Amino acid sequence: MKLRQKTDRPIGWGKWLVAASVVAVGILVLHPETKAATVVLRSNAHHPPRLEATKMAQTWHGQPVYLLANESRVTLHHLILESWSGSLLPFLTTPTEGQFVAQGATSSPLRVQDHGPYDLSPGDAILFAAPAGVGHDASSFTVLWDAAGVEEYENIHAGTEVPPALH
Repeated sequence: MKLRQKTDRPIGWGKWLVAASVVAVGILVLHPETKAATVVLRSNAHHPPRLEATKMAQTWHGQPVYLLANESRVTLHHLILESWSGSLLPFLTTPTEGQFVAQGATSSPLRVQDHGPYDLSPGDAILFAAPAGVGHDASSFTVLWDAAGVEEYENIHAGTEVPPALH
């Protein structure tokens, strides 16, 4: 009895799996939403800046006001602040000041800064408003900035309240 080799056999499951994987990877690489998701990778995990957020006694249109201080040795370029719900938070200034508040707030009325992008130099601080809320998420924020073309971020939590005017 002679065994014959089958000449018209179907493609095996392994070959189909490889082909499907190539197509799936191609779709993921070309899909624009997938590319946008990779932008938030942190590139300076070994040297994060020293940032401190403090809740102020002031409010702005019923929203709590916070002071973000850059206590590191690097300037944060193109600064953006977001709540943990993802909404952008406004930077505030007093009518007599053009840019950031140097280590403290005044009791003057606050208004939204009307120009950007914002850079936060070492030793400087900026006021911002956030929606009122309850719990840890209400006083937790994400600070984003541009570091040599790479978007970096730091999650921060605001400390205790300070007096309304520091001199």
